[in-house]
Amino acid sequence: MANIKSAKKRIKVIQTKTLRNKMIKSKVKTLSKKVEVAISSNDKTTALSALKEATVAIDQACSKGVFHKNTAARKVSRLTKAVNGSFFYNNIYFRRKTTANTYIKILIFFSFALPVIRLITT
Repeated sequence: MANIKSAKKRIKVIQTKTLRNKMIKSKVKTLSKKVEVAISSNDKTTALSALKEATVAIDQACSKGVFHKNTAARKVSRLTKAVNGSFFYNNIYFRRKTTANTYIKILIFFSFALPVIRLITT
């Protein structure tokens, strides 16, 4: 335990900032999960509105210094990619929810895509 007054104050300030950072990170995680739930329920309007909320929260966290700018950009990019692609590929982007059915969908997609890619490249 610190004996110097300034060191005691720094400990108190660090604890306060740690709590603030945890609250902000928790909010971002909650909003990201709302986007995932909206995508899995195939509700595009809810997914888009949840994406907007999550993007705002991530940008605010970046501006407050909770997330690095590249981390914030990566999170926004992945969520946007998931929302835009999910209604075409049907939830391929979320690795946590991979099931045998998802792997079959991926295989079917690539079985159609590879011949087209071969035609384009040759």
